[in-house]
Amino acid sequence: MKRKSLRVCMLAMLVLLTAVLPVCASVTTGSLGKRKPDTVYVAGNNDFYPVEYYDSEKKRFDGVLPEVLRRVSEETGINFVYIDGKRKTAQMAESGKVQMVSAYVEDGKNSFAKESITVFSYTQQGKTVHVGFAFTKSAGAGEIKKIKQALSGLSQEEINGYLVSDKFTRPNHRRVMVILGMLCVIALILVAFFLLRQEADRTKKIVAETKRTDEETGIGNLAYFEHHFHNTIPPSSRTMYYIAYIIADGSCLQMYYGESTFAEAMKYAAGVLLPYATPGNFVARITESGFAFAFRSKNREEAEQEMERIMEKLNVSVEGNKKEILPMYHAAMYNLRAEDENTELLIINLRGRCSKIVGTNTVMTYCDESLISKQAEEQKLIEGFSRGFENQEFKLYLQFIADNKTKEITSAEALSRWEHPEEGLLLPGKFIGAMESTGTISRLDYYMFDAVCRQLHKWHRTEFGDISISCNFTRITLSEDGFREKIRSISEGYIFDRNKLIIEITEDVMEKNRTTAQNNLTACKKMGFRVALDDMGSGYTALSNLCDYPIDIVKIDRDILLKTNTENGKQLFYGMIALAQNLQKQVVCEGVETEEQNAFVSASTCDFVQGWYYSKVHPATVCEDFVRTYRGNLKEKQEEVKM
Repeated sequence: MKRKSLRVCMLAMLVLLTAVLPVCASVTTGSLGKRKPDTVYVAGNNDFYPVEYYDSEKKRFDGVLPEVLRRVSEETGINFVYIDGKRKTAQMAESGKVQMVSAYVEDGKNSFAKESITVFSYTQQGKTVHVGFAFTKSAGAGEIKKIKQALSGLSQEEINGYLVSDKFTRPNHRRVMVILGMLCVIALILVAFFLLRQEADRTKKIVAETKRTDEETGIGNLAYFEHHFHNTIPPSSRTMYYIAYIIADGSCLQMYYGESTFAEAMKYAAGVLLPYATPGNFVARITESGFAFAFRSKNREEAEQEMERIMEKLNVSVEGNKKEILPMYHAAMYNLRAEDENTELLIINLRGRCSKIVGTNTVMTYCDESLISKQAEEQKLIEGFSRGFENQEFKLYLQFIADNKTKEITSAEALSRWEHPEEGLLLPGKFIGAMESTGTISRLDYYMFDAVCRQLHKWHRTEFGDISISCNFTRITLSEDGFREKIRSISEGYIFDRNKLIIEITEDVMEKNRTTAQNNLTACKKMGFRVALDDMGSGYTALSNLCDYPIDIVKIDRDILLKTNTENGKQLFYGMIALAQNLQKQVVCEGVETEEQNAFVSASTCDFVQGWYYSKVHPATVCEDFVRTYRGNLKEKQEEVKM
């Protein structure tokens, strides 16, 4: 019985160990010997990371091109053996001892190249560099044909995917003594644990890579950029790097080429930028319409020349370079300092500087060290955030919104103000940016949500109980996994009609984590809250968002109203209202301040109006008096009309 159990255990171990060990590696590293059928010897490049390099710890060649050859091996059945790298590539190729040279750069100087094929190209110092494989005189015609056919089957997207993949990590060449032992007998449970752990690590790695990839363009996303910023750029070399934020003018693209062109423009931009992601440089799509490019340069002049070449390629129109059309792409560039660590703050500053030239003929701007003084000013505010929350220095203010037809007050927008003990009353523009960069913004969002719930609780079943209040949430807060639980926990402490509370979001809410944001908004709807999209028209809004997200109310940005002094502007205004209402969304027109603007909006089919013409921003403590006075004045006007 014991022997039978032992045989069963050994058989199980054999099956498991067989599953662990590779049957036949298609791409290996070894030494020259008698050539076997269906085997091609390859001379590789020891130090061309991440294209190709020799990993001394794993004792093998790794990188993009070995990965490409694995795909070729699967297609052709050819086994590729890299020579251990101790001999010189040119000597092995000239002697015909190897059939292929990998990481071959076509420069016309090498006589050993019988034929060559390019895998990818990139631009360096104004010249195009082609990288691929070369075949020597000992390579057979049949082998060359098979390999070329397999390589031609690889799409450029797949090659680009290898180039931006996080799969390859530069090996650590420190000599580490590793004690390797051969275990004669391994307990079955340990083998099983090892396999499960291996599978878990593999799954974790796949998930991590997926989270760092932009689905639409296939290049890295914000997480990819942040990862490489801290892992690729060493602090000692940080001053040699430049960061460029490149933005596509969505409004301009949409105006001249239509909605569907925006997605194509993003893919086009990714394709232009990708070849510049040479070793040590990296690109990523970090917002809905923006890219970040980190690159090394000797000085500012050289960096600006590099960016000028890129921007020139980006701004070539799909229908030809039309001189009368404003640039579609703009950029802001910044030379890193050794102490720059906060990527969020860097991006916020670059985006802010870039936004100032969007819609102009200026293609590129440079950010100097004035950022330092701004950071110092923000740091002073940051130090007071905790005290501000503890002392309840952040106050609830309301701006009321009226029905466009009856002019009755129907709702209000909640706004925050900081009653700073030293600086006085601070508007959101003074502290919101610093809160976003330090991760404090979520605390403010939930703080204001609690204040709105408290106000609705106070007004419940009173003369003010028919007034709704909208509460703004930033993209950072709405993209948090614990958002819905936090909202539910806060609101359950108050009694009010849930339909009276409106979750108000801006366009960039949908940039960071679309799936999480969509799930959180859906959860808010299930709790009974309504959802409003703020500032529609201030930037690029994918119209599909109006269908994909559970939006009840659309707020048209004030800039759209200001453009109604032209016929095109009027048609744009009317069209946006019609579009939203056809999708069963209510429409609020923002920024109504003058009698002329009020008359124009009143004549439209817009549902609600908001602006100083109807209500300034009032502290919550005086809002009840304002509403009573407003309603009294409105009643008098209505009675005068009847008379």
